[in-house]
Amino acid sequence: MENDLGKQLGPVIKRRGKHFFVIEGREIGPFLHDEDDLILVGPDVQAVMGSIKRAGEKPRRCVICIWFSEEDRRIFFSANGGKTLEDAIEIINAGDTDQGVAAEYMYLRALLGERKMDFELTGQRFIQRNGRHYDQLIWQSTDGKKGSIFFDITGFFGLFAEEIEKILGKPGD
Repeated sequence: MENDLGKQLGPVIKRRGKHFFVIEGREIGPFLHDEDDLILVGPDVQAVMGSIKRAGEKPRRCVICIWFSEEDRRIFFSANGGKTLEDAIEIINAGDTDQGVAAEYMYLRALLGERKMDFELTGQRFIQRNGRHYDQLIWQSTDGKKGSIFFDITGFFGLFAEEIEKILGKPGD
């Protein structure tokens, strides 16, 4: 399992039955993962699913990684729960703002289902605190359940695609 997972996502470390993914020298996890836990969340976009179990809590389903196969880019998510700002899910390895925002929406789609059929976004807030940037996405499911999820978007906030950077020029030019 580790070898197959490593081929898909890059280096994987397994400790005490949990997976840690290594990206840019940083360990992300721990996650419980079944190698068959891969779902299609959009055209050419797959989500690698898993679960997180913290002491005294029931396991909760999470998205480990979104894989944009057309770009061969994998965007990872921290093992945080996203229920509060302090526990915001960090988006890791998004190349620019467009990819990061797409990853937020794909995360919701992987957990909640199809937008407009299974859930609807009812609000969004941008929050700056202690030099970090966050998005709060507020949703309601078709059966009336309401919730929100916090993402730490600091890693890609303000980054634009190369084409736009060329048009805008570098700061100070």
